[in-house]
Amino acid sequence: MHRLRQVFQQRKVVTAAPHASIHEVAALMTRAGVGAVPIVEGEQIVGIFSERDLMTRAVVPRRDVEGTPVAEAMTREVVTATLEE
Repeated sequence: MHRLRQVFQQRKVVTAAPHASIHEVAALMTRAGVGAVPIVEGEQIVGIFSERDLMTRAVVPRRDVEGTPVAEAMTREVVTATLEE
């Protein structure tokens, strides 16, 4: 069984700030080739924005993705783990 450290050691983690627009974060996800981005304020994780959040909280409700901060569409309840788990 692999530890999280082994899974993540080869990857660069990308993050976004809560004030970034939904469009900016979606573009970041596309460039990085990832399906979710942790939303951080300083060094604190305040949420996560995923492809599902994009579809259910932005596209389907027809939000202004360029004018809406990602904080309004992110998932706020985030489960975390250490690299040794």
